Amino acid sequence: MIRRLARRSDLQVFRIDDRDTRGLEWHVEPGYHRVWVKNMQYGTAMNVQFTAWTYCAVDLEAAAGGDYQILSDSDQRSGGAGDTAVTLGTRVVDADGTTVGEWR
Repeated sequence: MIRRLARRSDLQVFRIDDRDTRGLEWHVEPGYHRVWVKNMQYGTAMNVQFTAWTYCAVDLEAAAGGDYQILSDSDQRSGGAGDTAVTLGTRVVDADGTTVGEWR
């Protein structure tokens, strides 16, 4: 099973392998899967609100009975002279919290 937390508006799983998806969790068979994710970062730079986003594919080798969660590793840092650096990243962790797939 692959899950996305309901409270996270910064991630959207929109495709697994060759199938479009909706919802918050999906059951997959054991084996290789490609999970397509839209990753978004909301922020403010120099008093201007912005949204940065990317589409990415995370590869996953699912085990029988495995439980996986999609997480965002996005970050925003303000630098000098009003510069703002946005980093977008997505990872998949198993039930133990071990990263089993990621995109940066």
